[in-house]
Amino acid sequence: MPVTTEIVVSEGSWDILESTLKELPFLMPKVLRRAINRTVRHINSQMVKTGAKALGIKQKIIRQRVWKSTARRSLRGRVRAGAVGWPVSLLAPKHRKAGVSVRLGGRRQVLEGTFLARMKSGHDDVYRRKGRARLPIAIVRTRSLTLALESAGLTDELVRDGQAFLGGQLEDAADYYVMSFWRRKARKGDSLAARRLTSLGYDLDELGIT
Repeated sequence: MPVTTEIVVSEGSWDILESTLKELPFLMPKVLRRAINRTVRHINSQMVKTGAKALGIKQKIIRQRVWKSTARRSLRGRVRAGAVGWPVSLLAPKHRKAGVSVRLGGRRQVLEGTFLARMKSGHDDVYRRKGRARLPIAIVRTRSLTLALESAGLTDELVRDGQAFLGGQLEDAADYYVMSFWRRKARKGDSLAARRLTSLGYDLDELGIT
């Protein structure tokens, strides 16, 4: 079963955000969208790395079952891990007497009672019989990424990391958009905007303002 967790803006981060944007509250949606999207990409990357380590599978394979959607109109992003495992046919399978060996966890492991077969569709896969009879058979899969993360106790760790990352991104995004707003005005000759940038600690020469 898929596990759903949420990362929300903490009260502390929200207070800092409101203080930074006190003069320019209309920038809030832009700030939130930028911070959320960067956090989504970060969590996606961390989930792939963590999942690869937990399952002993290459990251390029893990990426096939991790999907992300960024914030656009709604201020909500999403990262989703697959609830179904990967066919072990992706793990360099080879015939052995006892079964099929696959590369898992950095070494070759033999999956007893399994066999490689080509279906009428031309598709090769690793199978295991469900009983003693020739049929039915089932595709052999790894554990799902969701299950691997949960069983290793890594889901909470990913959430904590995402929460901290989001807080930092909110501050960075707020500073960036506030600076950009005043810089545009200052470059057009607005002396008040130039003074505002100076009061915020920016060097006008470094910003290209004369």
